[in-house]
Amino acid sequence: MSLRDKILKFNNQKKSVSYLIPQFDNLEVFIKSLKGRDLGKITELSKGKLDGTDMIFPLIILCCVDETDTPVFNMDDLELLKDMDMAAVQNLGTKCMEVNGFINSDDKKKI
Repeated sequence: MSLRDKILKFNNQKKSVSYLIPQFDNLEVFIKSLKGRDLGKITELSKGKLDGTDMIFPLIILCCVDETDTPVFNMDDLELLKDMDMAAVQNLGTKCMEVNGFINSDDKKKI
């Protein structure tokens, strides 16, 4: 088997990571790791601007799932998410970025 075939055969999809949202009485949400094709969705939903503020909301929508891996949010929730407490959005978005390798967990820089 070629190296290419080994890489493409390997499923490196990580399990969803549990996260307690402190601003919401420690409600538990699960953060799933995305696939490469999801980056295109984030770009599309953020209107091509991949800086932190435009990227954070689509990232939250795509990453947050419940214990059965069902999405918590959908695109209809975009404007509602924008009206949420910014500290909660920041924490949740940072965790989504961390789980998906956009930022290093040791280097939690601000979005």
